Amino acid sequence: MANLPLYIKRAELSQNENYIKNVFKNYGVIDRIEFIEKSNDNGQKYNGVIIYFLQWNFNNIVEQLWTELHANKDVPTKIFHGPHHNKFWIVTQYKLVEPSKPTIIQSNISIDLTDIDEKAIKIIHDLQFQIQMLEKQLQKKEQFCMQNELNRMNACIQATASLHEIQDKDIQYQWLLDDFHSLQKHNSLLIKKNTLLMNDNRDLKNFRHYS
Repeated sequence: MANLPLYIKRAELSQNENYIKNVFKNYGVIDRIEFIEKSNDNGQKYNGVIIYFLQWNFNNIVEQLWTELHANKDVPTKIFHGPHHNKFWIVTQYKLVEPSKPTIIQSNISIDLTDIDEKAIKIIHDLQFQIQMLEKQLQKKEQFCMQNELNRMNACIQATASLHEIQDKDIQYQWLLDDFHSLQKHNSLLIKKNTLLMNDNRDLKNFRHYS
């Protein structure tokens, strides 16, 4: 995708080179733009537009465009534009028609070295771009996994802390329950002693009364 041209199937005549460059300024550095005059069955004129890039930017909108175009090369994608981004162009990869090139003939074998070199360079550039995109996606996935692991660890720590708190409260409850039982026993002893004292007091009153 390093030198991949884009093709706008239909652009209005008022959408000139400066307008198109402004729309695609975040996609990369544009080398040149070519306009192809066209018209529909009713005679209404419009332009097909070929956009050649010197280099692409590595950002989210380029990654999304690259993904959509490479998912199915025969299916176009949409590029939104306009003051409110409520208009869009139908955009596809522009398929270059390679001109015939001279060949080197040696030992009755025809080898198109220029074509091989250029195709190899294009493949290398495309692979480099794909690797960079994949590395970026991998980095995002690793960050996502690390964040999930951190969230899981924090949840485990909070759950462990809550469990310890519950266990501490259970121990405190058991202590209070033991204290309550001890107080009950002590209270029973006091009631018995009070009953004995009341009996002794009654016996003493009776003794005084009869003596």
